[in-house]
Amino acid sequence: MAPGPLVRVFELAVVARTPQAACEVAHAVTNSEPNRLVCDPGYAEQVAAYRAAGLRSPAIGDVLVARDEAGTQTAWVYRPSTLARLQTIPPYRTGC
Repeated sequence: MAPGPLVRVFELAVVARTPQAACEVAHAVTNSEPNRLVCDPGYAEQVAAYRAAGLRSPAIGDVLVARDEAGTQTAWVYRPSTLARLQTIPPYRTGC
């Protein structure tokens, strides 16, 4: 099945040493619930905002785009048991 258009639905700032590590932190944040954190408690407000926006946990095929302090971006797609780096940043639009 051809992939559908990507939509940016949420942006959060995390602290990590590498883009892949940032994606792992984002994964933990987006898989947390306000009353059941699986991430650092310092991200509790972001967890609450993510869930208040009505967003689900990431699924296979979802894409994370990491941007470092220099503005360099990398994209990572959810695979069955891992995140895989994409060669390019896929086009996306901002969701509502």
